[in-house]
Amino acid sequence: MKKFITISVTLLMIGLLSACQTSSNTAEKSGTRSVSTAQSASRKKHTISSSASEKTSSQAEYAIAHHAQHLDQVKLGMTKGEIKALVGRPHSYSENTWGYVEGDLYFQQGRLTGGTPEQVRQLTDNSIDSQPVSPQAQGVARSFAHKPIIVLNKNPAVFPRKTVGDASHYTWTTHNPNVGTLIRVDTPNLRTAIYLSDQNAENGIGGLVYEDRTITANND
Repeated sequence: MKKFITISVTLLMIGLLSACQTSSNTAEKSGTRSVSTAQSASRKKHTISSSASEKTSSQAEYAIAHHAQHLDQVKLGMTKGEIKALVGRPHSYSENTWGYVEGDLYFQQGRLTGGTPEQVRQLTDNSIDSQPVSPQAQGVARSFAHKPIIVLNKNPAVFPRKTVGDASHYTWTTHNPNVGTLIRVDTPNLRTAIYLSDQNAENGIGGLVYEDRTITANND
């Protein structure tokens, strides 16, 4: 009987050791599968991220090429709808300014009046050169454009101001028969344009005479 008990205990211990070894091997395999699955998921995520990054970069390069190609075809006076159909959707915009990678486009009454891309600046320069405006009027317009905003706002009787959309309009009655009345338009992107006054045009804005960056204070 004692011998039988000893054998039974020995078999029981062998069984327990075997079960523990099997459980350990199962856990080890499970852990290996978990690590492998995590590594696979990480590689897949990295691949997707890289693919998305490459796609975004490709789209940006296409947009730049698309904009540059079609900016050569824009004309002053085009509507916003015409610009969007030709050049594409801007990446930033306000009522009077649309931003593209190549630069900003400026609008008044919904029509293109100028911008910073080289193609558009050339149009503006050509437009100003073709205006039937005397050199004297151009000189006065330049002087008006170079007046700091702080000076204009201190003299509202001489330079009455009104807000149109997100732009500031200043009027200057020069009392010079060769110049007449000028209208200055300052946009939020710090661009200033000087126009002839035309009572038959919307907001009284006639032909463009001069354009430059906005001077805000005397030390600008």
